[in-house]
Amino acid sequence: MGFLKAMVLKRLAAMGKKGERVDLMRLGKALGDRIDRLAHDVFVAHRNTLFHEHATFIVPAVWGGRQEGSLSEVQREIHARVEPVVRELLACLDIEDASPEQHFAVEFLIRELIITKITFMLELGKNMGLARPGKEPKEKHPLTDMEPLGRA
Repeated sequence: MGFLKAMVLKRLAAMGKKGERVDLMRLGKALGDRIDRLAHDVFVAHRNTLFHEHATFIVPAVWGGRQEGSLSEVQREIHARVEPVVRELLACLDIEDASPEQHFAVEFLIRELIITKITFMLELGKNMGLARPGKEPKEKHPLTDMEPLGRA
């Protein structure tokens, strides 16, 4: 933990040498908020279909393709929502000078985070009983008000 703390303090010192106050969380929070909004929008728009599919259904939708066969209509719709956001996030990160390998690594992390957030919302909805047709949820807790707890 000491090594990590030293790296963060060194980075803070380097970024704030001109005397300006540096908000290290600003960009990360903005990107995280955008991903949260996308996951929520996808969930709300397609929850009825997603509740009845396997959890891995979302993976080719976020990536825009699959090894065998083509995407379903819902997967194409999800991809149409995801792709512009991924491009927007990559543009915000300003990584044009990165190697293709580094660029793909960042894109991979973004897409996997989107997959994780959507899958989490689906599994939470299933656990709350929202996926059962014709039944009331176990608790009155709308997923539209769900907020992630904390930030890394």
